[in-house]
Amino acid sequence: TYGVDLYDFLNSTQDQLTLLELINHIQEQLEQDPRIYEVDVEITKKTSDSISLLIHITPLQDPPFSLEIDKHTVKFISEAR
Repeated sequence: TYGVDLYDFLNSTQDQLTLLELINHIQEQLEQDPRIYEVDVEITKKTSDSISLLIHITPLQDPPFSLEIDKHTVKFISEAR
């Protein structure tokens, strides 16, 4: 019942306002999950035609983990930051 359509953001102008909006949307949606204690989203790479995000997630009961998302892949990193 929650989520962010990343496709809309990836196909829009990547100015500072749009990128901040993207980060806020992802963070707000993940924080709706009752299993999550804390979320931190950061941009790790930005080019004219792509963007990479690193999302640090601290669950309520499990060890922290990160998701690395770019236009072509999603990587799960199972380690605390």
